[in-house]
Amino acid sequence: MTDLDVFEGDLIRMESALGLPRDASEAEDTSSRPVVLVVDDDPRVLETLQHVLGSRYQIKIFSGGEDLLSRWSGEGDAAILDIKMPKEDGLSVFGDLRLRAPRMPVIFFTAYPGDEEAASRARALSPAAFLGKGCSLGELHNALRKAIGRNAGLSEEGSHV
Repeated sequence: MTDLDVFEGDLIRMESALGLPRDASEAEDTSSRPVVLVVDDDPRVLETLQHVLGSRYQIKIFSGGEDLLSRWSGEGDAAILDIKMPKEDGLSVFGDLRLRAPRMPVIFFTAYPGDEEAASRARALSPAAFLGKGCSLGELHNALRKAIGRNAGLSEEGSHV
């Protein structure tokens, strides 16, 4: 059984428990789904997250910070960033995102959650969440839901002022 099979099983169980439609024809129009940016240098992670989160979110994948900056249109409701990437680490990409989208919630998603130096530096940036790549699909979904909901609440509050 592959990691993708495990994620798919988690997704099916979560959708069933929440009473969400599994058939794409029953699902809402994809244009109304929140847009989530995923920045990771591992194509398997990008493919897996696109597959497992794509039924709930519009997933825009980027192979690193340079790819994000060159192709990103500016649209997005949240971002999932790998911390350790070969050319530009997730902490630098976080800074770039803050310049272009100051209110976008960012989730750090790392294979090295025990790297205390990187974890400390990442947490000091006040991300929406800090998750290890071994977390469950439910944990990732909950972190995204909270981050997007909190950001939507900020936008609504700001529009009433």
